Amino acid sequence: MELFAIQNLTFSYPKGGFLLKDLSITISEGEFLLVLGDSGSGKTTFLKQLKPQLTPWGRQTGDILYMGKPMGEWEAKKTAAEIGYVFQNPEHQPVTDKVWHELAFGLENQGLSQEDMDLKIAEMSSYFGIQEWFHKRIDELSGGQKQILNLASILAMNPKAIVLDEPTSQMDPIAVNNFVQMLQRIKEETGIAVIMAEHNTEQVYKLADSVAVFSDGSLIYHGEPRKAVSFLGEANMQQLLPVVPRIYVKKAVKKEAKEENVLLPPITLQEGRSLLRRLNQQGRLESLSSYLPEKESAHYINGQEWSVQLKEVYYRYNRNNKDVLKHLQGRFYKGECFGLLGGNGVGKSTLLNVISGALSPYSGKVKTKGKVSYLPQNPESMFSHDTVIDELFGTSDKYKDLFKMERLLYRHPYDLSGGEQQRLALLILLSREPDVLLLDEPTKGMTEKEKYILGELLQTLSEHGKTIILASHDIEFAAKYTNRCGLMFDGRLTGVKDTKKFFLQNRYYTTTVRRLTRGILENVVLEDEVIIDAGRR
Repeated sequence: MELFAIQNLTFSYPKGGFLLKDLSITISEGEFLLVLGDSGSGKTTFLKQLKPQLTPWGRQTGDILYMGKPMGEWEAKKTAAEIGYVFQNPEHQPVTDKVWHELAFGLENQGLSQEDMDLKIAEMSSYFGIQEWFHKRIDELSGGQKQILNLASILAMNPKAIVLDEPTSQMDPIAVNNFVQMLQRIKEETGIAVIMAEHNTEQVYKLADSVAVFSDGSLIYHGEPRKAVSFLGEANMQQLLPVVPRIYVKKAVKKEAKEENVLLPPITLQEGRSLLRRLNQQGRLESLSSYLPEKESAHYINGQEWSVQLKEVYYRYNRNNKDVLKHLQGRFYKGECFGLLGGNGVGKSTLLNVISGALSPYSGKVKTKGKVSYLPQNPESMFSHDTVIDELFGTSDKYKDLFKMERLLYRHPYDLSGGEQQRLALLILLSREPDVLLLDEPTKGMTEKEKYILGELLQTLSEHGKTIILASHDIEFAAKYTNRCGLMFDGRLTGVKDTKKFFLQNRYYTTTVRRLTRGILENVVLEDEVIIDAGRR
């Protein structure tokens, strides 16, 4: 049965061009629809049309039917309960201060009895494994725990659909895995429709029943996930795909015949490994590393000037709490891009705030050279005007062409997509001409194309002597664009090594390509290091 039927929908913001153009799509009960597209392509605007309480102010034409009736004809109370929405930023969702109260809040508004509420809360807590932090304050939770709580709070109200706008963008890889497992259970066990926009599709692509691809406000593809691989390859939009099918498209093995136990195009890691094993047996698979000389020790270690130095740094948020940073020491060098990795809540953001001077350690020394600028995890905290053009007034023209903000000049910064907000915040930061850049999750909400632009910029800044310390959950980005990496754990910075050595030695905290090629190709971390001879049979 059709849950949503959208017919010839167009939408535009008051001062901007069309964000959605003549959109028609149906979504069935229990369907898992994955929404793909570059930042600003219309994904978030589309998702908010499905939730009347969140539909932005603007001009709309066309029809949105929910269960066969125009959306506007349903009571607001019904659509509020039956259509759940999970935001990109887990901080934007909670409305109470305690975990148990957040689970109860929606149920209280539905007028359930105390007995029924208690049962629902107990069921959701058990289903999602929330028991251990049931009585905690929400501000004590990690980003991954907050998103699981947001999801559980919505499911407690028995929705027919859940809309998710890049919900994993602020999670570490372990938290992403846990969250995707929850989505898989919802898909398999509940019959609830899931409509999800996501740039980080490595784990979620395999869950999709259908894929919708947006470009410049238009729906250019809607169909099966495997057919979407071929479509995106032919449209030169393979950057929207996960690594495994992207390698399949980029390495020109599309004409391979189907063999027993091998599905083409591959979607999962297991399917990708099966394909690579077969190609390896045929002598068609090589590593680019075999053609390159062994990399010399990093230049910045050998006598390079340091920009940030930490000696025995300790920090805690108040006297009664445990140390977030302890016995922490290290050096960051002029002209390097350093990847600061680790799970949610291990102290990455705290360390950046200590280096920036926003927080003061109670013991130890922090020394910096030159001007230090910090890009926080939430870019909205850097905005103070009602339009993008006002935010950019007085900033340097040096990077404006690269960030392509022209069509967004009269939009409110809060109406931008996550990737667009990141670009705007970084442009504001760079206009200050810092010597040391502290970037907290700078790729959050960005597509692969935007990450490429950012990565090339960071390399250019490093070549000009800027020091960049990058705290990120984006392992693939860190592997491609940093010089060194280290893992934050137990308040300290551990395992600091040249980036490639760091990811080669890790079995779990490593790139998708490393996990894909382990035991088949050695010394491979990045997808560009995989060479496939597509001409041989």
